[in-house]
Amino acid sequence: FRFGSCCAGMGAGQKDFNVVNVGVLSECFAEGEEVTLEVLAEKRVLDVSGRKKSLPLKVLGDGDLDKKLTVKAVAFSKSASEKIAAAGGEVVELPGRKKWTRQEHEAKAKAEAAT
Repeated sequence: FRFGSCCAGMGAGQKDFNVVNVGVLSECFAEGEEVTLEVLAEKRVLDVSGRKKSLPLKVLGDGDLDKKLTVKAVAFSKSASEKIAAAGGEVVELPGRKKWTRQEHEAKAKAEAAT
């Protein structure tokens, strides 16, 4: 069991994405299907329980893709998007979760207080 470094905090060494490779997509999906995090969970390709439920999907380029798929994810590696496009598929980049900042929070609170 590995914790990362001892001084890095509680989130050290934890993943930021649910990750899937294009080779797995080729094995688990038929021509023309749409690939999303929800569909991957339904087909039990990914285990998205616990903390992983809140993590977005990232597609990596390991393996070969020979089917035309529409893949919707928050992030793609360069090789993954190239392989999906080369197979005639579509890469749909979804918006990620916006990072909370104190400055934006205070501006929003000030605007709400003014109304």
